[in-house]
Amino acid sequence: IQPLRPSHDNFVVGRNAEVIATLRTLAAGGSERFVYLWGGEGSGRTHLLQAVAASASSCCIDGVSSPVEFDPRVRFYLADDVDLFDPVRQQQLFVLQNEIRASRTCALVASGSVPPAQLVLREDVRTRLAWGLVYQLHGLTDAEKEDALRAHAASRGIAWNDESGKPGK
Repeated sequence: IQPLRPSHDNFVVGRNAEVIATLRTLAAGGSERFVYLWGGEGSGRTHLLQAVAASASSCCIDGVSSPVEFDPRVRFYLADDVDLFDPVRQQQLFVLQNEIRASRTCALVASGSVPPAQLVLREDVRTRLAWGLVYQLHGLTDAEKEDALRAHAASRGIAWNDESGKPGK
């Protein structure tokens, strides 16, 4: 059974409709250049970055351990968990932010656990993360979590027993 691949379509939106609309517009060629997503554990930050990567024709994942060089042919640069970046990664992100701003075709979507103003990062990196749109990702209600589990189970061919709220046989 194939695992459910993160996409905009299988993200349970909850109170995050504006975020999804912005990311869909960005993936479709929108002009926003910087988007920062923040929220607690399980809020969907990584899911949404992976959804942008899946919807983009050219993308580079910038994670904690993978250095990245700027390439103007790359449309999206994604930086997950920037609050965990060490000083070397922060320097690389700083250079990348400036390159993206100087280009007219690239965009950065970054995420962290807190808003930019609360990040314990270099001042120049922290302020650049707030150059564009900043969104807090809101967690799901219990009913929305059940909907997400139901959709995930269905994607794997598992029937859901509506009476008990548990997977059926």
